[in-house]
Amino acid sequence: MQQDGNIREPHRATGREEMSVAIAESIGKASRKLAIYAPSLNPLFFNSADTVAALATFCTTAPQNRVRFLVEQGDRTVRENGRLVNLARRISDLIEIRQLGEETAATAEMFMVVDNKGYLHQADSEKAQCVVDLEDTTRAGAFSNRFDRMWERSVVISGLHVLGLGR
Repeated sequence: MQQDGNIREPHRATGREEMSVAIAESIGKASRKLAIYAPSLNPLFFNSADTVAALATFCTTAPQNRVRFLVEQGDRTVRENGRLVNLARRISDLIEIRQLGEETAATAEMFMVVDNKGYLHQADSEKAQCVVDLEDTTRAGAFSNRFDRMWERSVVISGLHVLGLGR
């Protein structure tokens, strides 16, 4: 992407530690909404104290802030991400976790859209490598549109809400 005559490259994070930091920092830079898609939320990244703290701070900073998680493997996500699930249960009006509907084609990637202005993209959710660009509205918009189309066909994860009431 070009900016002021200079070519700006997205940040590349490699390895678990760098990727964990990139995810927490991306959440920390959000100001209104986050949309996160993954086959299953990797607990190394999404159940970490730093990531859950960043999500809690983001959600409690302003009343309009919202986080939507969309996963393929809802039961696994709930089972492996206790900190995140507990936070989502406590502030369920601000954090929503849903599962892809059965008819939706799955992918191996993970992506996060930050305020429709930036993104974090992990091409293969099994590899600890991602690209982060919090100033690329074009790619962020494309990811956001994909997320919204999948979200429309998503379903509530059974067992996520303690009383089983769902949304």
